[in-house]
Amino acid sequence: EAPRRRDGPTAPPSAVAGPTRIELRFGTWRVPDESTLAAGVYTRDVVAGAQYTRYVDERFAVTFGIEAAGAESGASVGPDGVFAGSSDLLAFRIGARWNPWGRHRSAEAMKPFFAASVGPVLGASYGSYVGNGNLFAGTRADSTVGGHVGAGVDFHVARWLSVGVSGGYNWMLDFGEPVGRRDNYSGPQLGVNIGWLFGRSH
Repeated sequence: EAPRRRDGPTAPPSAVAGPTRIELRFGTWRVPDESTLAAGVYTRDVVAGAQYTRYVDERFAVTFGIEAAGAESGASVGPDGVFAGSSDLLAFRIGARWNPWGRHRSAEAMKPFFAASVGPVLGASYGSYVGNGNLFAGTRADSTVGGHVGAGVDFHVARWLSVGVSGGYNWMLDFGEPVGRRDNYSGPQLGVNIGWLFGRSH
């Protein structure tokens, strides 16, 4: 009698049920603005971070991410007031992702998803600000709550490697005091990512 395999069928190379992923993320975080640049250069659009993803099955995953954004750099004049210096944002997000294709297409290398996350947002200012009855000079930090909703697609180019694109909207509650020249940095975000997968699919 011929020997039989006892370890069951082998999962497709693109299957994600079981593994974890560490990814680096880069993109833009746009904030509507009516300011006039007086000196220096804005860095508000730049955002970078990292995210941990745990795939529960082919359709659902939980995530934890950290993203940093340059809010302002230089001097600007706008409806919110006058700011000279720099400010930065740091967002911590716990969330979930859902793949509408599901487990019946686990062999597909292209995996679309919808995502939502929420967590604290920290902001710090270095410089001076005058506006809306507020005067500040020096260093100031504040925190609030924010989140992200969006969608994207990952391409699993190898069992251990993926690249992806995503887009969505960052929302946040107002800071108690302005960070830079603004107390809110809600706006759309576009990004790309590269990820490394660890663990065996099942």
